[in-house]
Amino acid sequence: MSNLIYIMVFEERILKKILYVRNLPLNIDTNEIYDLFSKYGRIFQIRIGFTSVTKGSCIIIYSTNKEASLALASLSGKLFKNKYLVILLFKL
Repeated sequence: MSNLIYIMVFEERILKKILYVRNLPLNIDTNEIYDLFSKYGRIFQIRIGFTSVTKGSCIIIYSTNKEASLALASLSGKLFKNKYLVILLFKL
């Protein structure tokens, strides 16, 4: 397997663990996000946007692709604190 193909496969596996969540309440904290998303698997990291452009969004990294997919399927479009969650697989 060439190095380029190996890197692409490796990146694809990593990226499938990362969710990009939009349309969050502006005053949400990490604990609230963790409580909502940890029901679907072990969370490795949560990053909340804090600038004027990224506020109301976050990045969630799960331990496995399966956990991230389950959270995506279960929570995308769901009402949370009077806002409908928009959840996507993270892409570079």
